[in-house]
Amino acid sequence: MMKKGLLLSGFLAIVWIANLGFSQKDSVDLLKMSLKDLMEISVFSASKKEQKLMEAPAIMTVLNRGDLERIGGTTIIDALKFVPGVEVSLSPDGNYRISLRGNQKEGNILFLVNGQQMNDFYTGSAVFDYPLAMVEKIEVIRGPGSALFGTNAVAGVIHVFLREGTSVEALGGMNQTYGAHFNLDKQKNNLRFQTRIGYLSQSEGGQDIETDAGDKPGNLWDLTLDSLNHEGRRSKQDIYANFNVTSGDFSCYGNALLRNRSDWSGVRFIVAPESEIETRHFTFGAKYRYRVSDRVHLVPKVYGTIIQQNNLWQETPKNYLSNLSGDLFPEGRQTHERYLAKMYGTEIDFYIKVNERLNLISGNIFEDLSLSNYDIERNYQIVGDQYKGSFGNYDSIQFHQDGKRRFVFAYFLQADYKWNKFSMTFGLRYDDYSDFGISFNPRVGLTYNLSKNWYLKGLYGKAFRAPTFQELYDNTSLGNQYGVKGNEDLRAENMQTFELAVEYQVPERAVFRYNGYLNLNSHLIRIYDPHGGGSIGFYQNIGSTQTIGHEFDALINLSKYLRLNVNISQFQSLFDWDEGNVSKADVTFLKNQDKYYRQLFHIPAIRSNAGLNLVLKKISLYAGIQYGSKSYNNNRFYLEKGSFVIIPSYVQSNFSCSFDLNKQWQFSVVMNSLGTKYSAPDESTNIDVYGSKGLIQPGVNLFGCVKLKLN
Repeated sequence: MMKKGLLLSGFLAIVWIANLGFSQKDSVDLLKMSLKDLMEISVFSASKKEQKLMEAPAIMTVLNRGDLERIGGTTIIDALKFVPGVEVSLSPDGNYRISLRGNQKEGNILFLVNGQQMNDFYTGSAVFDYPLAMVEKIEVIRGPGSALFGTNAVAGVIHVFLREGTSVEALGGMNQTYGAHFNLDKQKNNLRFQTRIGYLSQSEGGQDIETDAGDKPGNLWDLTLDSLNHEGRRSKQDIYANFNVTSGDFSCYGNALLRNRSDWSGVRFIVAPESEIETRHFTFGAKYRYRVSDRVHLVPKVYGTIIQQNNLWQETPKNYLSNLSGDLFPEGRQTHERYLAKMYGTEIDFYIKVNERLNLISGNIFEDLSLSNYDIERNYQIVGDQYKGSFGNYDSIQFHQDGKRRFVFAYFLQADYKWNKFSMTFGLRYDDYSDFGISFNPRVGLTYNLSKNWYLKGLYGKAFRAPTFQELYDNTSLGNQYGVKGNEDLRAENMQTFELAVEYQVPERAVFRYNGYLNLNSHLIRIYDPHGGGSIGFYQNIGSTQTIGHEFDALINLSKYLRLNVNISQFQSLFDWDEGNVSKADVTFLKNQDKYYRQLFHIPAIRSNAGLNLVLKKISLYAGIQYGSKSYNNNRFYLEKGSFVIIPSYVQSNFSCSFDLNKQWQFSVVMNSLGTKYSAPDESTNIDVYGSKGLIQPGVNLFGCVKLKLN
């Protein structure tokens, strides 16, 4: 099976990448740009300053506005599918997950919008399906970023830059997809004003969940009633807005995302389609660049984030009959969770040009994070599974997370030195957390222009993820049927990464890139059941992984009308238990396994993408394909090995066609996610709750879009 996956991936590698790394504003100008221009794209995220992509001390992929328009989609998820090493899936609770180089964990990818962190510090999660109409460019760092950005930048960084220019667009199609977006960008003298506002509605394709927990013999989750088939459907409605004002060296901004959505297949792995998840996400900030001299700039910043969650989780279908109490639940078993997460921060950055070869960047950071108004109410009493009708805290649970606060002090320093054909980067960051301690994260990068056409890059970096408030303090579970409890003794997750990369350019014809990496993860935080029998779990530092992998991508001009992109990625991740934090039985079980079974199998180990872009006068056609290899249940302990699944390999495709009526008007038709895909609902013993193939993913979506560019 592995050989077949490699053969198919190799075949696809002879056929993709008409999008990654393109730098342009008008899609019809795609093939008019030379590859030299495309390779000199400037990026910001690797060093908090503009620099050439190849000189950046990171392995990066850049998707500019032209790329996003050609790929087509409603959210950035549709574009991220084509990034090397990225695997995208929808979790049972309706939150999009991103696996980067096999690392899939809430909070292990830092999500930034115009430089500001968007991760929810209570859960670590981020709204990765950000509205695409808001986005001008996406920079994806595949590898650690904590030396500059601090927590969460473990597997990588996804940095979204907001839309530029003045335009209006509207879209509509199947699956209740419709929306409108307005972007205003005006400048007069030294004053520039930008605003972006829009609405997006979508109901991602209904798919039959083949089975659910009720299919497991003897399980109390026998909730399927008349049929084992239920439809998963994840609907969402987004209202979003942004403003940015720049006057000389001063700028300020504000962002808002108001989202209502449902889950996909049930928070308890049971199809119960009445959940309502309401997110209110606000960010704001201001900064000023004070020019001490031509060589020294001082940039003070203030910023803040407010996240309000109001979630109604339906845990069972309507008319659920309790096997324990005999009570009938007309609305199903429901839980109402809400909280307010606030973060306020200040940062002072120094940019120092020592000479023509050496530049320094340093920063001092202070952040205040607090969680307030946390509450959970249920329409039942957990003890005895008794129906109450109205919501209340019938089990008198004390919420340890309510009112918790965290202070973060940080300092970072980075030096960039250029000498002849060498570019060198040395950096470090020191973080001091009031609730769990200190983290120190260095980085080293070296790029070398070996010849006119060859570039080499070597990198080392260390990164960390601070334990979330949920992992530290959650105490909302009771009884022995469901739930997870917090652990205030958790240590931060850490990762060390070693990377080597090479790039070869054929002037005006092609660019080829290859990189290999070694990731060493330690103190992994996961849910762990110390009794091994399905009782309440705890968040625990359970072990470590060693991941080795490689990635290849190529961009080829087949003619002046046709461009091909290809990428392929593969990894192997080996797991070891932390013997001090888990049971001896689990440690012994894994040690007695063949080394092959120490691998983590639940994420496709091989990913390949291909795209072909054809431009004929005013028409641009794009066809893309994505492949993921088979995946399986893990084998770290007895119960996990017994949860047997074979998640099929998948091939999905998307197509887009755009027509430029003139310089202002553009019409496009897009089809996404054509083909069936399954994924692991959970990495551990719940991986088989939907049957032997895993959790089906949303299907095809077809929509049209009209755009009016006003400048």
